[in-house]
Amino acid sequence: MLPHFDLAFDVDPLFKKTATQFDEGTAGGGQFLNTLQFLDERSQLVLDSDAVLTDLERGKQKNDNETTLVLAVP
Repeated sequence: MLPHFDLAFDVDPLFKKTATQFDEGTAGGGQFLNTLQFLDERSQLVLDSDAVLTDLERGKQKNDNETTLVLAVP
């Protein structure tokens, strides 16, 4: 038998909603990804509703065209 803490877990509501949209599917397939807004081609998709955007440095370039995105999780 599994201990109680192994059976109980919290599902992030934003993740659950996003996963549902992936599961629904459409005739064209992949339509959910086509509706997302990205900074550039190297942006990452964050599926954590606890993540808060605290700082976006568009003007500061590290290497070629690398954008710095700082996220803080409370």
